[in-house]
Amino acid sequence: MDTPLILAVAALLALLPLGVVTWRRLESVPAAFWPALTVAVAGTAALLGVEARRGWPTGFADALWLSVGACLAAFLAVSALSREGRRLGVILVPFLVVSGALATIWIRHRVLEPEVASAWIAIHVGASLATYALVALAAGAGVAILIQERAIKRRARGALSERLPSVAACERLEFYLLLAAAIVLGAGIATGMAWSNLKGGPVIPLEHKSLLALLAFGLIVGILTLHRVTGLRGRAAARWVLGASLAMFLAYPGVKFVTEVLIGR
Repeated sequence: MDTPLILAVAALLALLPLGVVTWRRLESVPAAFWPALTVAVAGTAALLGVEARRGWPTGFADALWLSVGACLAAFLAVSALSREGRRLGVILVPFLVVSGALATIWIRHRVLEPEVASAWIAIHVGASLATYALVALAAGAGVAILIQERAIKRRARGALSERLPSVAACERLEFYLLLAAAIVLGAGIATGMAWSNLKGGPVIPLEHKSLLALLAFGLIVGILTLHRVTGLRGRAAARWVLGASLAMFLAYPGVKFVTEVLIGR
């Protein structure tokens, strides 16, 4: 196996301790949470660091690993600010493991030409990754709401629902994360428009990624507005959040999957 593949497998394995710790109730293993999270972050960071030395990554596998790294960074920040937020790891880690596994299967390094990779691109991609991570965590909170409300309706808490935050905590996390995502995505869209204008192109490029990002932004702003005006929350809000997360997934790794894996460009 070559070095990137070895590091990808190692990064994937580094996620497993965090999954074990978050599944075992955090109250029973509080001291193990931060070391496990550190191992997960370090594994992904090592892979991305080695890949970055070869050039600005643009492939489907690179996009997935970058999204995994962004999600881990966002989860670290949320965990530092909220004990309840740490419980979202039960939902987040399996998603990251699947993403990492797909990235490892399709690992193929592609880079931008030096004259194309610029500070504008770095800011734009950074904003996109941050938004993806924030919306992914908000979607995790939305999934937790759906699971918890179903358990309440059935009056029977299962093994999964017992490990998740309360509905009230999930709703707070969901809307704070969406607010942050709206700010970051707005900045990302603005930098993308500026970059396109500098290249002499249209202010809003009519391409799948741009249109999906605008759709996600509209959904996020709409959810926040309805929450403010009508008190939208619970299952209804969670479903809209999942729609926004789907749009973000299609806008970033989804488009690369279609162009690189399905079409083969």
